[in-house]
Amino acid sequence: MGNIWNKLKSIKTAILFFILISLTSLVGTFILQDTNSEQLKETYGAFYGLFNLIGLFDLYNSWWFIGLLAVFCLSIAACSLDRFSSIYKQVVTPPVDLSDEYLKNLKYYHEFKIQPDLKETEASVGKLLEKGGFSKMTGKDATLFHKGILSRWGVLIAHVSVLFVLVGALLGYFFGFKGHLNLKEGQSVSIVNSDKKNISIPLGFDIKLNKFQVEFYKNNPETPKTFLSRVEITDGAVKSPGTIEVNHPINYKGISFYQASYGQDEESARFNLSVQNLQGKEIAKIKAGLNEQVPLPGTGYFVKPVLFYPDFKLDENMKPFSASAESNNPAVCLKLIKAKEKDIEFWVFLGMAEFHSKKKTPFLFKCLDYEQSNYSVLQVVKDPGVPFVYTGFALLILGLALSLFMYYRRIWVKVSGDKIIIAGMANRDPVTFEEEFEKIINQVKTKS
Repeated sequence: MGNIWNKLKSIKTAILFFILISLTSLVGTFILQDTNSEQLKETYGAFYGLFNLIGLFDLYNSWWFIGLLAVFCLSIAACSLDRFSSIYKQVVTPPVDLSDEYLKNLKYYHEFKIQPDLKETEASVGKLLEKGGFSKMTGKDATLFHKGILSRWGVLIAHVSVLFVLVGALLGYFFGFKGHLNLKEGQSVSIVNSDKKNISIPLGFDIKLNKFQVEFYKNNPETPKTFLSRVEITDGAVKSPGTIEVNHPINYKGISFYQASYGQDEESARFNLSVQNLQGKEIAKIKAGLNEQVPLPGTGYFVKPVLFYPDFKLDENMKPFSASAESNNPAVCLKLIKAKEKDIEFWVFLGMAEFHSKKKTPFLFKCLDYEQSNYSVLQVVKDPGVPFVYTGFALLILGLALSLFMYYRRIWVKVSGDKIIIAGMANRDPVTFEEEFEKIINQVKTKS
């Protein structure tokens, strides 16, 4: 057990796992992630099976990558604990009573032979140092003055910050989820499907889309300027309304809802149709929804829209399909129904109002326009690790600030025989400390 602890607290172990994580992350930038399996098979051919087996197509969620992060966390924690004890001793119980020989070997050293009252001179030096912001620790034979103590904690705080970030990432992986909701107006849901784990996750409350709003640019009516969802969260007897906009999510019980996108609900389409006789005279105007059977007055016929493609196209086999969700070439397939007669199906195009089906029908149909409501696409995210990540970044900034903009320096003042010894050392920035030390020595000379 002791050997394992020694390995974990070794800086070499931390560096090794940091390199491994960096290299595997680099691999993840070259290999496609979370992509359709057919595309992956086509791209990687014979290597698909091997790559899929070891989880390279979902590298950042693979068990072995999470394992690397976990061991790296343990190593950072071990290094931090080991470093804490030494820093604590240096800061809380630093050596005060040092021998004359030890002090003389320090880089910054000066001694005075002042008569008659050495103790009074020692007290005067102490006051001078305290006035300069040094803290005082009195020993049996000497006095230690130190400054910039917090900088000693800077490196440790930076190490701990990395630990917080990694722990946050692990918490998000094991206890969080990401999913999407497609909500129609008036629809309420209480579960969400996870994007990665392919499972349904209960929210613990209901969320209902009351209204979806989209605003377009005046000079470019096909480009949305803004879109938002007005929702209502029901948790038992408590109802909480809210508005979700792009970059302005709402959060409830640790679950965040983001406005991701929107789409047109094809099932909600309703068509305004003009019906004419074969001579081109209009005999009726009707409105029918998808799969809604509507009578043609006085004819015994019924009209039923059965299919709707907003972007009608034909494939290589001459079968119709919708190339996109955009209304580039809207077309509706109508079924003409009459008792004891064979149903007739034909397409009517909004973009070509004068176009009529080549099938023989007793009437001509024009699609004047259609109405269609939108559905809202919400991204649902639960990540309990976010507070840890934010705390980690804050600690990292604090640790770097303490390490870069402060430095720890110590000055010993000791009466030894007929002389006063002033010696000092700093953990870094020797040029600045040398100037500070010389300034103190000169002030002591002046006052003496």
